[in-house]
Amino acid sequence: MKIFVNIPKGFRNDSFITDAIRMRLASVAEVVYNEKKEQLSGAELAKRLKGCDVLMTGWGQPLIKSEDLGTVKLIVHTGGTIGGIIDMSVLDSDVTVISGNSHYAESVSEGVLAYMLYALRKMAKYEREMREGKWDWSPVNEGLLDKKVGIVSYGAISSRLIPKLKLFTDNIKVYSTHKNDEIAKKMGFSYATLEEIFSTCEVVSVHTAKNPETFHMINKKHFDLLSDGALFINTARGAVID
Repeated sequence: MKIFVNIPKGFRNDSFITDAIRMRLASVAEVVYNEKKEQLSGAELAKRLKGCDVLMTGWGQPLIKSEDLGTVKLIVHTGGTIGGIIDMSVLDSDVTVISGNSHYAESVSEGVLAYMLYALRKMAKYEREMREGKWDWSPVNEGLLDKKVGIVSYGAISSRLIPKLKLFTDNIKVYSTHKNDEIAKKMGFSYATLEEIFSTCEVVSVHTAKNPETFHMINKKHFDLLSDGALFINTARGAVID
């Protein structure tokens, strides 16, 4: 078996392809590494993939088309989403594509909960003041208990975030274009429109995929609906928000 690792030199390679990983890969296959500072694509990638069985990719990978792959039968993407990276021609072929989406979804959901608590409890303010030698004897902050939380789009991250939120509140609303009443009942949330979420929820967290339909999906009319002091969190792509 022959593997081509297209993750270029730099922090991505150092982060994901550690010495321990290199040793493990070498124990099961012949491994060839991209020695350039950018990820290869198109004809240049196709040339390097001749005789390869597996292609490993990372963040920033340009679009891969089926004609680039040659003998490759497996693409291992070390990032999360494969949107914008894998062309539909690949997905319609006999090439298998896997990614770290589940791993990242768990990590992001944990981060989102941390952002909520960090912001609501004004931890940044108190940490800064403590470092400056100040002590506020009358702190004013909020918690997440019983807060009305709105989730924009239900997917890998949201499905992992909601059980964590349930430790604090049962007031969870979800906007989704693909409703499933069975999942809603099992997870303990209710569906709502975007307008309802922004007008009624004290915390709004966005988890929408980036595509032409979701470009600037959330805009001024939604922000105008937010109550004073509401918390808005976006861990989706920036292009979803105007």
